[in-house]
Amino acid sequence: MHASSRGHTAVVCELLRLGADTSLVSCAGYSAAEDAAASGDIRSLKTLLAGSGSSVTGKCLLLSSANGHVEIVEFLLQHKTLDPSSTDEKSWTPLHRACRNGHVEVVKVLLSRGANIDTRDNIGRTPLNRAVRIGSFGIAQRLLEAGASPVSCDSSEMSLTHFVAAGGFNEVLDLLLAAGNIDDGVDLNELDWEFETPLIKAIRAGNPDIVARLLNAGADIAINCLDDTSYQYFLWTPRNGTNIETARFLIENGTRIHPDDHQQRNILHWVARMGTADILSILLECGVDVRADGRTALHLAIMEGAVECVRLLLRAGANPNAID
Repeated sequence: MHASSRGHTAVVCELLRLGADTSLVSCAGYSAAEDAAASGDIRSLKTLLAGSGSSVTGKCLLLSSANGHVEIVEFLLQHKTLDPSSTDEKSWTPLHRACRNGHVEVVKVLLSRGANIDTRDNIGRTPLNRAVRIGSFGIAQRLLEAGASPVSCDSSEMSLTHFVAAGGFNEVLDLLLAAGNIDDGVDLNELDWEFETPLIKAIRAGNPDIVARLLNAGADIAINCLDDTSYQYFLWTPRNGTNIETARFLIENGTRIHPDDHQQRNILHWVARMGTADILSILLECGVDVRADGRTALHLAIMEGAVECVRLLLRAGANPNAID
């Protein structure tokens, strides 16, 4: 197995001549043939399969697909008994593995041999799910052209658009939007297990381009995971340079920034608590009430030690003597 996994074909031949047992497996559970397939050593693989007692297994195809060894995948699929959609213990097919690792050429070969494009693994993800998660436009395009469904949620109710929105994959989102529409079942306002829409994922990740694409495609800015008060989007916006752009875009496109929640805290409270002075400045420009009574945004900014937020709130008229 050491020889077959390192491309030492001559050593493999010599060991076979001396009667090496090819039925033995490594501590990882791989036979010599499977090690050769995993490492991309087609010469050793062919030698092992030529009368030594080794046989072609689904694991050979899974390993070679995962590692992008196109020549070996093509060779293995010449064996009519080998199922191109064979699965491992996690219900992953060769196509799942190739998609997850971004091996476009392997995907092409598997599709040409009839690999099942909509098989789900043990957590409900299809090959397209796996391609979308890594932002592979080329693979996603191939799968959609082959008939993969753009409507696919995993066991956590994460849709393809959830993954794309969280990852910031603009081109892949455009591809999915072009492949399906609301009538086909693509729901841009679908909630995942965290009760978040793709739009919320994009906002949390600080992806203003994705936010714009989703809104233009019909995503509802008013849908929120907690209580339908979309100003709480800002609570989830991460602290990075895209926050300002995302915040401005949301305000310009109808995000409600004035209503209060059940604890009588408005959006300023959430932003002040996060210490995000840039967004706080934008909200103050839009006339959000700084609140003169009760536990104010100023209290929270002081508690968090957010000096710049404190300055902004005081300049906007916050009461420094307010009692919470």
